Formats: sequence, structure tokens, C-alpha cells
Amino acid sequence: MRKMLAIFLLLSIFLFSSCAAQEDLSQMGIPIDADPAEQLAPETDLTSGGADPNLEPFPGVASTPEATPTPAAKKVGISLPGTSNSSFAKDGELLQSMLLTLGYEAEIQHAQNDAQTQLEQIQIMLLHGCDLILLAAVDDATLDAAFDTAKTLDVPIITYGYPSKSASVDYFVSFDYRHAGKLQGEFIRDALHLDTALGPYRMEIFAGTQENWQAKEMYEGAMEVLQPYLDAGKLLVPSDKIAQADSGVGSQAMAQARMKGLLRAIDYGPTSGVRLDAVLALDDSLAVGVALALIEAGYNSSQMPILTGSGCTIDALANILSGHQSMSVLLDERQLAAQAAAMINSLLKSESVFTNNGLSFTLDNGETIVILAQYLEPLVCTAENLESLLIYSSYYLREELGLNDIKAE
Repeated sequence: MRKMLAIFLLLSIFLFSSCAAQEDLSQMGIPIDADPAEQLAPETDLTSGGADPNLEPFPGVASTPEATPTPAAKKVGISLPGTSNSSFAKDGELLQSMLLTLGYEAEIQHAQNDAQTQLEQIQIMLLHGCDLILLAAVDDATLDAAFDTAKTLDVPIITYGYPSKSASVDYFVSFDYRHAGKLQGEFIRDALHLDTALGPYRMEIFAGTQENWQAKEMYEGAMEVLQPYLDAGKLLVPSDKIAQADSGVGSQAMAQARMKGLLRAIDYGPTSGVRLDAVLALDDSLAVGVALALIEAGYNSSQMPILTGSGCTIDALANILSGHQSMSVLLDERQLAAQAAAMINSLLKSESVFTNNGLSFTLDNGETIVILAQYLEPLVCTAENLESLLIYSSYYLREELGLNDIKAE
């Protein structure tokens, strides 16, 4: 009955959709960013029952064996933006492997950053009888038709990594990006001893774009820590580019170019000119761009400012080991995929789903909705704990980071 209803609904959608919806899926490729969302206040209690999030559902995630689903296995549709993002490519493989291990069939589609393609892929997943949809939206504003069909068919929707502003979404699983930003702000605060030192210290900010929900959350988390010191005059931003709209850049090349411009405009220098004490870079790609500009200007490892990042990319880790970056924030996608799989398993077994936070949205009609969420905690990575955090956990191989000369304990 569900499949017949799905066919009727989807045929209706296709008949009355735009001409673009009738094109072949492989013909499309226009990137669109997801809309941001507002996080609930920390004191809001949205904790529900379910599995303990501190337990690792899939020990040894990297070597989880694949399993063949039984003929009666429930089917999960996984819709991700595209394989051009290495993180989403890895997430898709991890999720598919974990769901197969749990006995589910998994249909995975990458939309190659095209919103219309993603809409049609999700519609086809529903037509194929998927019992649950997990997605990271290219642009959730284009997914209303698929959301409505899923709700009519009573198919749960979980958003992954990026929230979607829709009353049809049941759950959200992601890292706590606001906390990741707070970790960066706290690192700068502690490294400069802002609570006890007189200052003032000079800092520049390299934020991601406001349109990116993760970057917005991180920026707000970092500024929650650092703003009091800016207000007190202990921290100065000589460029006056403090707001995310003014300090946001979206790539390594843009960060490198902007840092070069600041070196000239402010007269920052390693031995003469204005001393640069800290750079808040929200992402490792931005931190690497900043480091390249500073190294080119003559900064050595002992002269580098405190420089933050996130993502634990290989390039950034090389800079951490050489003293050209201070820290990064680990966002372990293995754990995110594992918790998403555990959430899916609970939903499809009609068991209690663990949540520890939530997102509040105001819809166009004025209605306020809350989507229950599970946030995973990020971790600080420095030269001191890099090996134990990333090598012993098999996140990276020793040779990937050039650590073959260090004997494992």
C-alpha cells in the first residue's frame, strides 16, 4: 500500500514540477549552500532516552566487516551533497558499511552539489520503498516536495551534519560546532593568559562564510569566549574586521591573499613592525593559507602567532608538528557516522532515540518548531597529544603524518 501511495504522490510531483525536474539527473551540477539555523540556549533540556552516547557503537570502525542484508531487511536512503567533498565521500562509505553490518539495506546517492538532482534522488528513494531517509541538504528550500511525500508515507527523516529548516525533519545528528568554536577561543585565551596578563594583544580573525551553518556556529562559539576581552581592550583587532561578514573567507587561497594584504596594511612583521599575537582561523584550510602567507613573510616557527584551526587535515597537522600552527579541532567522522547509524537503528526498531540538544526554527508561516538533535563533542589536537589522538585511534596511519621514526608505545 505504501509503495502504491508513493508512486501516486511522486507521479503527481513529476507531472507538475518545473522543466528542470524532468531533465536527466546526470545533467545537473549547480552548488547551493544550506540555510543556517538557530541553536537553542544551552539550558534547554532536550535529553531523551536511548543508547549512551559515550559508548562507541562500532569499535574499530575502520575495519567494520560488510554484511549482506537479509531479503526482509529495511531500506535506508542516504542522500549526500557530493563526492567532491572528501568528508561526505568518506561519511557515505562509513554509513553504508555500518548499516549493512546492522542488517539494513542502504541506498546511497551523491547529488554532486545540485539541489534539483538531490530532490529527484530522494523522490526515487521513496519510490524504491526506503523506510528512512538520512540526508545532508544541498539546499533544503528545494526539498519541500520530498519532505511532504516522506511525511505522508510516514518515512522518518534525519539530517546529517547540516540542519534542514522543515517540520518534516524528525532528528538531526552533528558535531557541536558551537563548542568547537569555544575550544578555539579558549585556546587563544589560555595561550595568551588573557585572564591575568595586562595586554593588549593583537589578533586577526579568519571566519568561514555566514551562509555555512557550521562556520556560523563556530564563529559564535569562539566570540562567546573572546568578546569580553575585546570589550575590555585586552584583545585588539587592528584590521577592525571582527564581524563574520567582514572577516569571513571561504578558501585557503582567499585566506592566504587576505593575510598577505594584512601584512602590508598593518605592517605586521616577525622581528619589526606590529606584533601579531593570535589568529583565529575557524578551519584548517584557512589556517594553512594564513601560515603560508606568514612563512613567506619571514616568520619561523618561534615567531608564529597562536594559530587555530579545525578538521585535523594532513597539511594542518604537518604545520602543527613543525610549529607553524598551534592547534586543530578533531571532528571524527567515524564517530558521527556511528552515532547516525545508531539513531537509524533505534528509529527502525521503534526504540527510544538518544538526543542531547535541539534546534529551534521559525518557519515562514510564523510557526516555531524544535528538531531534536544529538551533538558529538569535538576534541582539541596539539603537537603534544596528536599521536595518541590520531595515530593510536587509527584515524591516520603513522606514515601519512611522517611519524614512522617514532616508536609506538
